Amino acid sequence: MSVTRAQESTAGTGSTAGTGGTGRKQLFLASSYLEAAFLAAAIDAGLYGDPQETDERILLSCSSAVVLELATPLQQAEGIAPLLRRFDRVIDLNEAIDPLHPHTFSPQNGLLPMMQRLLRREWDLGEAELELILESPQVNPAIALARIFDTASLRVYADGLMSYGPTRSRLPLSMQQRIASVDYAPLVPGLTPRLLHEAAPEYRPIPLDAVRAVVDELAGAHDFRIPPAQPRTALILGQYLSSLELIGPDEETALHERMIAVAAERGMERVVFKPHPAAPPGMLAPLREAAGAAGVDFLVLDSPAIAEIAIAALKPELLLSCFSTALATGATMFGTPAVAVGTGRMLQALAPYGNSNRVPLSIVDRLWSVDDKPAGPPLQDLVDAIAYCMQAGHLADLEPRVRTTVATATPELLARYFKRRRLAKVGLPVPQGGRRVPDAVRVAARLGRFSAARLAEALQAGARR
Repeated sequence: MSVTRAQESTAGTGSTAGTGGTGRKQLFLASSYLEAAFLAAAIDAGLYGDPQETDERILLSCSSAVVLELATPLQQAEGIAPLLRRFDRVIDLNEAIDPLHPHTFSPQNGLLPMMQRLLRREWDLGEAELELILESPQVNPAIALARIFDTASLRVYADGLMSYGPTRSRLPLSMQQRIASVDYAPLVPGLTPRLLHEAAPEYRPIPLDAVRAVVDELAGAHDFRIPPAQPRTALILGQYLSSLELIGPDEETALHERMIAVAAERGMERVVFKPHPAAPPGMLAPLREAAGAAGVDFLVLDSPAIAEIAIAALKPELLLSCFSTALATGATMFGTPAVAVGTGRMLQALAPYGNSNRVPLSIVDRLWSVDDKPAGPPLQDLVDAIAYCMQAGHLADLEPRVRTTVATATPELLARYFKRRRLAKVGLPVPQGGRRVPDAVRVAARLGRFSAARLAEALQAGARR
């Protein structure tokens, strides 16, 4: 069992820390660097109480990589030491449940009391009152931990735009009843989250100035060897969308080339491209050629650092991506102009309709897309309507307002953000008339098998029928 004592803790501890104790202990589940950064900011902002009133703050490090043996444990990530100092110690959840993968960790009901006794002993929790602070509450291991520690109070935190969308699946009632709050990043000021709406939690924003302070602290420890903002610099954030089968590799290259062209059109003299960590190196050569043709310098930021650290360190004048959450953090937290490229294509390709990326994609499209977009209702009304269509059972009380939004929407707005079959399935008004896309084209678009040109030709053919 891997338990690491955090060094130079800034969180403070009670007198029984690390000795079992009968006071109160907090377990923070995190699987990514960004999640750990937002937790650190929330702790600094006081969202998780006075450290003197808590025996211990324990980080549960968890990797959900497909091949765990190839993944770097969160607590060993480059530059993460400042974040770990917010916690009294770190426990490696992967080691605790080995050989199970975190997503398959789901103990049988009859084993739960035994699992609680085992983990309390192995993790030195004693008889302490527990509070679990969880991410991704709709999947394991969050559900498993809530089931094992069945009397623990629960809080959920969300570090991105998915907090504005619905819960992906229904949580056990015993878990819903214990959720005290959803702590979220207010990346779209004025927009109300809908995650866990059905549990009626308190929604608590994590102050962005606290997040910015944490990111600046981390950025100071990174040396990207790229002079910040000299000359005029655009930062392009790759997402490796072809790995999700939303588009093909050639289309993804074309998408990045278009981002380079947009940067050049907006007066940028240098493009820094931050590829997704899993993206193949072969995708870079065409982008160098595109940058040369556009008359801009091209640099590659080959670093595992999160995008927010790169933004803080490089201070770009322009951010470009498809629908990366970093567009929102950059625009809202740093005031950096953001541009989304290719969102219209993604809205049509994303499947199924209930895919959790739909609300983040729609928000980014509405706020930062270069596409011409149809007029529509206030963003809250549109997001609520999309969320309702995704998971109507979780948002039943929104139905009257959603019905009005859909009934008064223009055909262009409905075509961009909704599907006829989905509207019909949840009992909302379905627009009559208008051009229909042939079924074969829609299926192919979802599978990413059509290039943009071929898709346009198919749409024109459908219009002539």
